[in-house]
Amino acid sequence: MTLKLVPLVTSGQTLNNPTGFDSYRWLRGRHIDGMATIMATGEPIRVLDSSSTMLASNAAFDSFLNSLRTHIDQWRWQLRQHFYADWLQQTTAEQQAKAVTLSLLTGDRSLINHETKDLYQLAGISHLLAISGTHVLFLAIILAGAAVWLVNHQWPALYRNIPRWQVRWWVMIGVAFIYALFTGFDVPAARTAWMLLAIGLVRLTLLPISTMRVLL
Repeated sequence: MTLKLVPLVTSGQTLNNPTGFDSYRWLRGRHIDGMATIMATGEPIRVLDSSSTMLASNAAFDSFLNSLRTHIDQWRWQLRQHFYADWLQQTTAEQQAKAVTLSLLTGDRSLINHETKDLYQLAGISHLLAISGTHVLFLAIILAGAAVWLVNHQWPALYRNIPRWQVRWWVMIGVAFIYALFTGFDVPAARTAWMLLAIGLVRLTLLPISTMRVLL
């Protein structure tokens, strides 16, 4: 296909309407630098050569990853649109309550106005508005504890095959990676997910390596 590429232009909407949605800031927060318009399309190219099997498999894997990322971005967008519903009919306090909730869940701060950000900075808790490793770890601990409680009461025989710590660990790394992907797989969330995986793998190998050494 033939595309017309246009770089993003800094939006002045935030200055004119502090409580409005700034699409430029939202796109830049998702690492999107430009927009494309489809000008023309052609017939798909079909490669029938058997020597291209490896290239086709790599392309299929890349296509799967891109599709997964697209679906995750769509889910994030739908969640944001849920919070943005009836935005103009709400008071400023109601708008900012939803904006802060969205930021705590996904790290998307595009709906937070300057006054709210200044209040959080004055209180010294502005770091809560961004997704950190603590967010991911607390969610993983809570859900892992709930899973262990459920197994203890419903399926205790499972521990004959899987130790309790492995049940907790599998739940934690699953939650950590899913939540990290949902929040854009930024450095703090990704670091927490990879460290949980590394600590569990070291323990699975039964090597005499302490958790603190793995963290260091």
